[in-house]
Amino acid sequence: MFAATFLIGVTTRLDWVMFVGMGAAGVFLVLFGRCIFRDFNGAASAWSKFYRESKGIAPDGFTLADVPTLKGIGFWYMLVGGGFVIIAVVGCVASMVRQFG
Repeated sequence: MFAATFLIGVTTRLDWVMFVGMGAAGVFLVLFGRCIFRDFNGAASAWSKFYRESKGIAPDGFTLADVPTLKGIGFWYMLVGGGFVIIAVVGCVASMVRQFG
């Protein structure tokens, strides 16, 4: 979605189109990060289990893909997505002010 709105914005020279795509991508990134951070339906637990199985690590073995680390990654997804949304809102407002005076 972000890439598509970027291409549409570049070809039509409408800045706000790019910011709408950036904002939508940010919202979805926040939702995805929340799903991992709150471990909805065992998302972080499943990621950890899949990683351990793929590497042949015992279920009680140490790995960097443990559940607390994955929850931290989910938190960072939420922060990055929030940054996308904030930049999109500020950029969209600035674009509208510049366009309409």
